[in-house]
Amino acid sequence: MTNPSPSAAHLVLTTPELLELILSHLPPLQLLLTQRVSPLFHTLITTSPLLQTLLFFRPNWSLIGHHTTSKPGPRPLNNLMLRRVLSSGTYPTMTLRSLTFPDTDTFLAAKTHLSLPSCPITLPDPAREVTGIQRDLGLWTWTVNISLPSAGFLTPTSAIGYEHASWRRMLLCQPPATELHLCKRWRRAERPAVVVEGGVRMGDLVERAERGKGPWNEGFISSDRDWHLEGAVRFSGFLEERG
Repeated sequence: MTNPSPSAAHLVLTTPELLELILSHLPPLQLLLTQRVSPLFHTLITTSPLLQTLLFFRPNWSLIGHHTTSKPGPRPLNNLMLRRVLSSGTYPTMTLRSLTFPDTDTFLAAKTHLSLPSCPITLPDPAREVTGIQRDLGLWTWTVNISLPSAGFLTPTSAIGYEHASWRRMLLCQPPATELHLCKRWRRAERPAVVVEGGVRMGDLVERAERGKGPWNEGFISSDRDWHLEGAVRFSGFLEERG
């Protein structure tokens, strides 16, 4: 008696390239849970650069920045899976901003700071009004915003308090921010509260908040007793304008 030939479905599910293509269309949370299906699924999802990027475990630096003389360009992705982690029900959101500069030097410095590799150059305050600005000295930027309860929200017995929980390795957005500043109303801390050159992950943020040192002072706790943080996402470069 001959063994029956494998079905088409079996061949697809055991071919890594085809399985990766299929899994890439799943919503991120469903993709994360699919690791439990079988050892094959788990191995593929944890080793595939594409799937790791979709799960916010691996940074994607391919976003291109735009000047204000054109449209803003594609919107970064915020990690909606993290709303299951944050007890206040908040999750990372994205804000579009237009930065304008008084001269070419500060304009070019900002482009360098927002591009990879990063440079330790302070961005001008976007809320500050500057007169005599040339229209072409402006950039569209995307800022990730997130809030955390100042009293902490992790408990040793909770699932999110588990030391090796997967959410700790997740980036807040794609592409990620590499630094976050505490904010309160119209005031932003001069020193960043979190700095991670490879991209800020949720675990980095929680660890810094639990320490509560340095920039994490009582003056930046809002009336709702939360920390509010923001940080600009990094671009792989800027689209050069055509003359």
